[in-house]
Amino acid sequence: SRFCYRHRNRWRSIYGAMLTENGCQAECRNIVAQQAIEIAKSYFICLLAHDEVVFLAKEDEADEAKRRALRALTKAPWWAPDLPLGAEAKIRDCYGK
Repeated sequence: SRFCYRHRNRWRSIYGAMLTENGCQAECRNIVAQQAIEIAKSYFICLLAHDEVVFLAKEDEADEAKRRALRALTKAPWWAPDLPLGAEAKIRDCYGK
């Protein structure tokens, strides 16, 4: 059987891999949002995506901000304590990948 949905006046099919990918991305976004709440206790969040947090820190606090962000981003959620999480952090003067 096929599952379809309407998007911009066209019918589109949804298949298992698409549903799985979207579900994974949604769950990643939920985890990162919870981690961002922790970061937001100390820093101003500028951008939050399903796998990325961009925040502002004072220049003289950059190294400590990076350490705190990595600690928050690698902390597993309470409902999946054994979930292996990794993170990268960069100190930048402006946004960029």
